[in-house]
Amino acid sequence: MVSKSKVVKSKIVCTIGPASSSEKVLKGMVEAGMDVARINFSHGTHEEHARTIERIRSVDDGVAVMCDIQGPRIRVGRMSEPASLERGKTVVITTEDVVGDEGRVPIPYKGLTRDLKKGDRIFIGDGIIMLEVLEVKGREVRCRVLSGGVLTSNKGVNLPRVKLSVSVPTEKDRRDLEFIAGLEPEYVAVSFVGNKGEVKKVRAILDDNGGSEIRLISKIERQAAIESFDGILQVSDGIMVARGDLGVEMSPETVPQLQKEIITRCNREGKPVIVATQMLESMILQPLPTRAEASDVYNAVLDGADAVMLSGETSIGRHPVEAVRIMDRIVTEAERTLPRRDPDYFDSEHQTIAEILGHAIYTVAGEFDDQGKIDRLYILTITREGYSARMISKYRPPVPILAATPSRRVGRELRLLWGVEPILFEGSPTDSTDHIIKKAVEKAFQMRYLSKRDYVAVVCASRAVQSMEKKTNLLGLFQVGEIVG
Repeated sequence: MVSKSKVVKSKIVCTIGPASSSEKVLKGMVEAGMDVARINFSHGTHEEHARTIERIRSVDDGVAVMCDIQGPRIRVGRMSEPASLERGKTVVITTEDVVGDEGRVPIPYKGLTRDLKKGDRIFIGDGIIMLEVLEVKGREVRCRVLSGGVLTSNKGVNLPRVKLSVSVPTEKDRRDLEFIAGLEPEYVAVSFVGNKGEVKKVRAILDDNGGSEIRLISKIERQAAIESFDGILQVSDGIMVARGDLGVEMSPETVPQLQKEIITRCNREGKPVIVATQMLESMILQPLPTRAEASDVYNAVLDGADAVMLSGETSIGRHPVEAVRIMDRIVTEAERTLPRRDPDYFDSEHQTIAEILGHAIYTVAGEFDDQGKIDRLYILTITREGYSARMISKYRPPVPILAATPSRRVGRELRLLWGVEPILFEGSPTDSTDHIIKKAVEKAFQMRYLSKRDYVAVVCASRAVQSMEKKTNLLGLFQVGEIVG
């Protein structure tokens, strides 16, 4: 039997890079708990990314792939050597493509001098270096150093409260999206999105290039995204709380509360939400995380995140497999203390039948829990598109959600959802409802998720409504032995 304690409910997204792109390390990360592999299109070539995805599929065809497009990311250009910027000193920023030094820093974003004005602030390297604009003239911006630090090539640049003349998707994004559509990943993460119109543009590019099945994850990392969050959530399939840039754009002390609010709103809509950035960052170099980092991951699970993400820890870190293993241990421990939800609080304004059934299943699970029989109950949803699994997952039932699907792609998509364990089975639209349920339960039994003494709360669609959208309409409670004989 697959122990319930082995079915981890909170998912782990891992960024793939030089430290983790080999077959050996990928295998180790999958075994340690990786559910989703993130490919960062800010670095590398199309050919390299294609080879990486092919390698991931060969290691474990059930792992989901997320391609993360760069968006209007502004970076420092080439520096001749690391430059020490001292507080109170003056530095000139240029949009020209030159090699920089302590007195002249290249930022090759052509719209910089058009977007900035006197008094604006520029943050570099996750906000470590802070500059104040004194004068904008021609292709140069003269600044005073308010907070100093060591400046190196390719450091990220943030311009809080500055309206940028560049939007999502950029020309690079368009080229990347056209290529990504052919790779058929499960997800595309949209960086630096500011409003729902930008998400729609990304959607249109993918649709026009044969990528209509790819799900969109909007990254919340700008103040503009916070202000337009409702619209962005409406047109997105999921959300990523990218706290690094968000903590620069907003006051750092406001980020924890924003994280909680974003997670709650995603939970109510039944859309997956990922918490990202600096979760176990010390493990880029060290074999163990700090206590503060462990608490950060733990609390993200308690907040209601579907998934937590590793960035540099797995892409360039010294201990990629161990970082996944430790994160898996932390989320497993957090799940032991996850409080029971009030399902009424997470009902959406206009409930679908699937949500009503999800609510009902939560109540059934509560009854089993109260009677001390929770270890004998599983949820089994039979889904062709993943909708019913999302609507059940939002209530965070205290038992695993086995999602039986005939689609390998949908199975991979479901790897991102809290509490959902995908199971592939052979099913046909012409099969009767009873036959589909029997085949799905038998498959879960064969995979040793279920024993004959267990109970399954089965959620599926009847034959009468299978051609309808959001068609889940049946709930049944069975003992496994009654079905598998």
